[in-house]
Amino acid sequence: MAEPEVRQPAKKPAPPVVPSPAKQPAAEHEPAKIFTSAVSQGAAITLPEPGGEIKQLGLNWKQIIQQAPEDTKKSPAIAILRSAGVKPVSLENDVIVLAFKYPYHKEQIEKSENQRVAEKIISNFLGRSCHVRCIYEPEDNHLLKAALKMGAQIINVEEK
Repeated sequence: MAEPEVRQPAKKPAPPVVPSPAKQPAAEHEPAKIFTSAVSQGAAITLPEPGGEIKQLGLNWKQIIQQAPEDTKKSPAIAILRSAGVKPVSLENDVIVLAFKYPYHKEQIEKSENQRVAEKIISNFLGRSCHVRCIYEPEDNHLLKAALKMGAQIINVEEK
């Protein structure tokens, strides 16, 4: 007895590979300014468009610090700006407000030499002179918020 012939289903041809559309360069939407540090050897960051400067500062913060002018690289201010959880929160009339998680870091940047370094770094990125104002903005504590929602009350605050 002959075995029944088994046919393999015809293989479907692979769908054609369609390259995904590349991101449109910013130049097609709005002219973008590019800041290239001579030290970084070609690393570029997009300069902020009017009105979006604070957002661009936040998005590019690490690159701004990495591409700081050479004469600021070994200052205490650059170390604080790099690793203390600093966050740019507002920009009004050429005054940038930086929020610090800890009061110690805020106090250190407020020292005149450190403040000048911070202003130089940020002014370098913005392409215009600006001043720095510091505020203390403690980190959100989700456990504290949850406890307060459940009826807890704060009876004592301890600074670390």
